[in-house]
Amino acid sequence: MNLYPLNPPSEPGDPFVPDVGPHLRRMLEDGSWANYSGPVLERLSTEIHNYTGCDSLLCSSGSIAVELALRACKVQSGDEVILAGYDYPGNFRCIEAVQALAVVVDLVPNTWSLDLNQLRDAITSQTKAIIVSHLHGEIQDLLSIREIADRYGIPVIEDACQSMGGRMAGRALGSLGHLGVWSFGGSKLLTAGRGGALLCNDPTLMQRARVASQRSNDAMALSPLQAAVLIPQMELLPEATHRRYENAKMVAEILNACDWCSPVRLVPTDPTALPAFYKFGIFITRDAIDREQVIQRANARGAEIGPGFRGFASRSSQRCRRMNELTHSRRAGMKTMLLHHRHLTANPTELKFWASELTGITHGMG
Repeated sequence: MNLYPLNPPSEPGDPFVPDVGPHLRRMLEDGSWANYSGPVLERLSTEIHNYTGCDSLLCSSGSIAVELALRACKVQSGDEVILAGYDYPGNFRCIEAVQALAVVVDLVPNTWSLDLNQLRDAITSQTKAIIVSHLHGEIQDLLSIREIADRYGIPVIEDACQSMGGRMAGRALGSLGHLGVWSFGGSKLLTAGRGGALLCNDPTLMQRARVASQRSNDAMALSPLQAAVLIPQMELLPEATHRRYENAKMVAEILNACDWCSPVRLVPTDPTALPAFYKFGIFITRDAIDREQVIQRANARGAEIGPGFRGFASRSSQRCRRMNELTHSRRAGMKTMLLHHRHLTANPTELKFWASELTGITHGMG
């Protein structure tokens, strides 16, 4: 068997190639590239507002945006912050950065979404925030999570760093929490190599975040040059999100026929929801299948596939409070594979053939 080689990820087709040249040339010509602030930053904030309906605080990374969100919620030493047992490790570190204690809850089985029953059980008088991440093409049930959080007066920080462009309940992902986070890091759906944005419409929370960001002469800021390359990408985001989703549906349909894996579920609670894909999640369902061997075979045949996060099931009790053994989070950390979004820009005919070949990659593994 020989998997069909996809086009090089560095050569995606329309609508995935923004023309950043004119934006950069204008800044070179007028000298604004060297400024702390300027109209290009204001325009990017306007573009984000038009897409999400939220004000934004542009900053140096998605992780910094999460930390600023925690500081805006006045999270400090002795407080608790709830998050899923399988999540981006930077979110755990942000909780530690504000000297709070992470409270870790398990997932719904065979998903990357936190269990709402365990979320309810985890809330105490010390809970000061909940971090919720949309991962691997899944959309978390933000409406139900908000209902739970609002009942206790707890702010929800919605991490949409891997789902920019997605929508739920008629709103952009990142705008459904009390605060939201986007990331412009390298290879993200909107990328400037580095950067991020905190999204919020609460003036009090936003003012606290701005104050927190001002230490060390605004060291957490996004530069005008980064903003300049993001603007043309914002213009392409709606079309690009729909195209990736259509390709993701095709790949999911093919992989659903496998006897060794389960792709991300693409039937959200809200039928009008639109998932976005930074990484397309694949869950290995057979214990006999070695994930690293699958990844090696796939990479050797042109696939940009890697492991998921390790998760927090093995974190010391000195670093967090675990609600239980985190069985499903531990399994997700061992059995998750991720297909990079660049493959979802491939020609659909080629991608369909390639995905069909992928179904047989475990031949001989048991």
